[in-house]
Amino acid sequence: MMTKDEIKQMLKHVPHFPGVYRYFNKDGEMIYVGKAKNLRKRVTSYFSKEPESRKVRHMVESIQRLEFTIVDTERDALLLENSLIKHNQPKYNINLKDDKTYPFIVIKNEPFPRIFLTRNVIKDGSEYFGPYTSVRKIRGLLELVRTLIPIRTNNHNLFLRIMEDGRLRVNPEYYLKGISGPKEEYLTEADYNRGLEQVREIFKGRLGLVINMLQNRIKECVSKLEFEKADILRQQLDFIMEYQNNSIVFNTKVKDLDVFTIHLKEDQAYVNYLQVRKGDIVFTKTISIKSEVDKTLEEMLLSSIVQIQEKFKRTLSR
Repeated sequence: MMTKDEIKQMLKHVPHFPGVYRYFNKDGEMIYVGKAKNLRKRVTSYFSKEPESRKVRHMVESIQRLEFTIVDTERDALLLENSLIKHNQPKYNINLKDDKTYPFIVIKNEPFPRIFLTRNVIKDGSEYFGPYTSVRKIRGLLELVRTLIPIRTNNHNLFLRIMEDGRLRVNPEYYLKGISGPKEEYLTEADYNRGLEQVREIFKGRLGLVINMLQNRIKECVSKLEFEKADILRQQLDFIMEYQNNSIVFNTKVKDLDVFTIHLKEDQAYVNYLQVRKGDIVFTKTISIKSEVDKTLEEMLLSSIVQIQEKFKRTLSR
């Protein structure tokens, strides 16, 4: 366990910014990833009071090094935290259940899968997307998806008998609620699964398909002078665009990229490096530098990039 002087020295460089922090043990293994509105306040709390549980105490006793990354919003912190946990599988994020209350979207592991919000991640072969910070926005996204792609929402027992026929109506609720509709329109399980592939792309943030679809529908409505329908579709398009551009951490157009940002606090500057591989953030590093009065932020950032590139030149993308 670190001495009081070592802890004090470690905390000295942690800023009062929102961000994500990582703890490492003596072997250099990442053992915990967390997020905070105030990094200094949150990290200090681990060492200023007796841990509430035995597992937290064991974790604190194992900490030998701290790293942090500064972000702008709670959503950015959540996405970065989730990405680092998924990629590194830190020991105490698996054992501790403090941060498991955010909702996910689940595609159930079943024939003609249902899609809905849940806070319980069950290892039953289902697919989970998230976590998300805004239930309202995700409910809006789900509602929009259901207007574009036929998705089953009812778990009625009658559905099991319909499956034997191998077909599902274009409006899945027809069989489940007796909604009337043209009998010649059917949806096979293969067709339904093709729709699911579009849904997966949407939940992964690859929204080009939906955006193009909405834009074409708007043009069609305008050409038919159906302006009220066009206005509703425009609102849906605005919602999708807002969802797509909501985060500086998560950008689905990116595959491999190295991202550098700089944050200034009084006479101290913090330079973040995010390593994105195949669309996921797999590594992040922050260095602290003294602010120089004769240099602009851009000049300080460029100088820091050279240092970081030299240190991580084997892993930076070309």
